[in-house]
Amino acid sequence: ARDAAWFNVDMNYNSIMAETVDLKRLAIGIVELWLDDPGALATGSLHLSLREADQQARSRKQRLLQAAKAAASANTCRPSVVTWWRGPRTPGSDTVKKLALQLCADQGLLVAVVDDTLGETSLMRQAMLGAAPAAIVLLVDAGADLRAVNPEG
Repeated sequence: ARDAAWFNVDMNYNSIMAETVDLKRLAIGIVELWLDDPGALATGSLHLSLREADQQARSRKQRLLQAAKAAASANTCRPSVVTWWRGPRTPGSDTVKKLALQLCADQGLLVAVVDDTLGETSLMRQAMLGAAPAAIVLLVDAGADLRAVNPEG
């Protein structure tokens, strides 16, 4: 338990409020960590904070995404010199998209807007807000349409 003075420090108060808002996602993160790595219970993850467990779960998803992207690029079908049309869809692309969507949701990149009269996609919104390049790549990996335009062009 924390004493009242601890909450008077802005950094502490902001941290605890952010964790409260993210409580559902953070709680799911620790359950995912335990489900994905049964040995985690034995390695001391019981003593992790919700935020630390969530970071470990996200890191694991990021590693899985990178491995899936590497496998997909290694299996990429090249167009035939004779046919000049695209080959079949890359075998690992569904896995990449699924993992990228999970990470986008975890990071809050797929937020629905209450009044979406501007016709913006999540990719447009994040680019406009100056999101990190990694977030933009994640949205593209999740299937964001690079050619989408809003009504204003």
